[in-house]
Amino acid sequence: MTETRDRSALYTWLADAVEADATIITSSRRLARELRAEHDRQQLAAGRLAWSTPRIQSCQDWLSTLLQLSAGNNLPRLIDPYPSKIFWERSVARYLGDALTPPHNILRQARAAWQRIVEWRVPVSELARQARSRDELAFAKAARSYKDALLERHWIDAEQVAATVIAALPTGELPLPQHIVYAGFDRTTPVIEALFAALRDVGCKVAAATRGVPAAALSCSSYANAEAEMRAAGAWARVKLAQNPAARVAIVATDLETESARFARLIREGLAPGWQSGGQPYDRSVNVSYGRRLSAYPAIHVALLCLRWTQRGLVSRDVSILLRSPFLGTGGTDGRSKLELRLRSLPDRKWTAAALADALAEYADSTDALGWLDGVRGIASLQTLAGENDTPANWAARLDEILTNLGWPGEAVLNSSDFQLLNRWRNLLNEFAALDVLVAEMTFSDTVHYVESLARDIVYQPDTGPGLVSLLGSLEAAGMEFDHLWVAGTDASRWPASGQPMALVSRNLQRAHAMPDASPEDSLEYSRRVLTRLVASAPAVHLSWACTEQDSAQLPSPLLEELSAQPSADHNDPCWYAATLLDRAGAHTISDDPVPAVDGVERVAGGAYTVHRQTVEPFAAFAFGRLGLQELRRFEEGLSASLRGSLLHETLYQLMRQKPSRIDIAAWSEQDIARRIDAAITAGFSESLRHADAILRRLFALERVRLHAVISQFLAMEKTRPEFSIEHVEERIEFEFAGVQLSLRADRIDRLSDGALLIIDYKTGLVKHLLGRDGNPVDLQVVVYAAALEEEVGALALFNIGSRAILYKGVGGSVAWNDIVQSDWHDMLRNWKQLVYSAMEQIGAGDVRLNLRLSTEQSRLLNVLSRAEEHKRAV
Repeated sequence: MTETRDRSALYTWLADAVEADATIITSSRRLARELRAEHDRQQLAAGRLAWSTPRIQSCQDWLSTLLQLSAGNNLPRLIDPYPSKIFWERSVARYLGDALTPPHNILRQARAAWQRIVEWRVPVSELARQARSRDELAFAKAARSYKDALLERHWIDAEQVAATVIAALPTGELPLPQHIVYAGFDRTTPVIEALFAALRDVGCKVAAATRGVPAAALSCSSYANAEAEMRAAGAWARVKLAQNPAARVAIVATDLETESARFARLIREGLAPGWQSGGQPYDRSVNVSYGRRLSAYPAIHVALLCLRWTQRGLVSRDVSILLRSPFLGTGGTDGRSKLELRLRSLPDRKWTAAALADALAEYADSTDALGWLDGVRGIASLQTLAGENDTPANWAARLDEILTNLGWPGEAVLNSSDFQLLNRWRNLLNEFAALDVLVAEMTFSDTVHYVESLARDIVYQPDTGPGLVSLLGSLEAAGMEFDHLWVAGTDASRWPASGQPMALVSRNLQRAHAMPDASPEDSLEYSRRVLTRLVASAPAVHLSWACTEQDSAQLPSPLLEELSAQPSADHNDPCWYAATLLDRAGAHTISDDPVPAVDGVERVAGGAYTVHRQTVEPFAAFAFGRLGLQELRRFEEGLSASLRGSLLHETLYQLMRQKPSRIDIAAWSEQDIARRIDAAITAGFSESLRHADAILRRLFALERVRLHAVISQFLAMEKTRPEFSIEHVEERIEFEFAGVQLSLRADRIDRLSDGALLIIDYKTGLVKHLLGRDGNPVDLQVVVYAAALEEEVGALALFNIGSRAILYKGVGGSVAWNDIVQSDWHDMLRNWKQLVYSAMEQIGAGDVRLNLRLSTEQSRLLNVLSRAEEHKRAV
């Protein structure tokens, strides 16, 4: 037996309201669209080919339309949200500018508080009388300033429309319907209640849409976590749609503002297993009610970065986005990706467009890279516009021209969602252009700021069709009806929701006017009302919650006890679809595709470190040494540890390149040492300083002082060593064994007084030890150098050079190295070399074994290739 009903059973009140020629007003535009679509479906189901369009609008749109159609000329003008925001910015800056909260947060709180006091019909004068804190008093002044600014121009904002309509009703100038039906109002605010009362006073019939009845089938279940819960919800929807493809199925969830994309993916996992390879229809199988801020869409984010770059520098992360973006330029991104790698090798800074073009110019060797840099130079040329004045309308046209010249939004073929996004961007520019009524002229810098602000404020969602399943927030679902409904996240932390009273309005005033969340009792009652409405939205409703969230235990909401939901075990988590493929007989085969041996022509990358990797994790040696993988450098503010290490190595190279002996160093005077160190630092820093901005140059100056002190201590330590001469500095060594060719570079090789060689590797940062507790090398790097040399090696050493201490960690068989001599040195070195030869033989044979004893953190970097964690679970 299926739990379905005929479509005509949805919104049974709608046909009667339309038949009675009622105007239907809704709490949201989404519900208005849903009711219009439902009416169309009902007409088609009745066999009609044409019908009159019903009057269905959201309450806000209906009120705005009334004012537009007014027969009178004395009604105030309704302004767009953005001019309203500018007025609020001015008022907030004047009265709340010294608040500790960030300006954008204060602005958001002030606008929300204004909306609340207008909806609850609180006089502005009462704000000041009830204020108990400096911020509350400042907001009262800002609200008065804002209201006076609108009154002065005979304007109103969207929040004041209902009150304006109420005041205009007795004049008879508004084209009122005779019958109104309202739907979807969980909480009718005092101004809406007053509006309905005023409409009744002038003879208009006002009635609420018939509410649904509690679900006949109400069940509940719990899941291990939110991932399992959402997959189970998707699988449940799949079953319901299989029973009746025309059924209206919805899933209500909390936290959609931040989790909508993740929840939609998880629901698809249960609804349409394998959806990732199904193309656009599968992507659109879940219709999400909550959009994203316009500025969060990649194409718009890139456009805003370009405009911002005309005014100020961008940090390396933002430049990296522009380099890799398909929304700029033509000809692909291969050459630009190489530029991005070069950018990662440079210290992070704020790059002006001109500085960035200069830094990367010599590395651009492809059409797409050259074209991109031409665009960057175009951005640099626009910096002269910063102080120029023009009208908002003219600036809007020029912004569009600037982006077009940069090749935005790219050369890819646009789909429907892309077209809608670009149209919304153009509408944004039109909204900005409408500021002409408020601001005669503004600078280009202000223009970019305001356009960015507008894009951050707009919540946008493309129209992708109804989808198979609707994913809604609890408030977005107000007034909607379904055949089947799943309400997720009904745990005690969300139901009832924690109260959020306004920060800028006195608590006493909020309680006196019974404002939302003014008391815990109000928050509880409202949550109860919303949940009761949800379970009355469909004949079959399922409630669920996750038992854990980020390792914290979750309890079911106490409100569930009031609903008498029956526990159910019918809706299990289907788990990840990809994992189920492995359980199917014959679903997969293991290909006999061994890694080929090194052919003698191939050069293995990574030098000595690849040999070391082979002894720790053979797969890593293969991935980095033979596949040529490179770990992307992270963008780090200031001078990163790796950069400071490179600076030290380069400075020591410059200092020792003339190969002074210990006798030479001992003969240097203090003045000579200081001069040599300064010269070495200058030469060692020169490349990094080429593209440093003012802040980085100050950091380099501090690092110069630190390095001068460190190297002075290092030279003092060198003077105390037994006699030596420097044989090689940064010596390149070609090493081949078992067909594996390696290019090596030793930091330094000294000749000891007995003629033996000492191989030195400089280390920075934490102190590194050459030998472990077992007496074997912790890192084979210097042993590889010893294996590559034909001469006798008397000692190996790591020179730890840092601000805290200069420590030499070494081992050898020569008394010329230190007083501790290994009597079996030659046997030790021979055994260690054998480890190197064995590792190179394994590399040459194509060894790609996994070391499953490594921690998750150690194997994470290559896990997408090695699947090390899956192998661990399998053994």
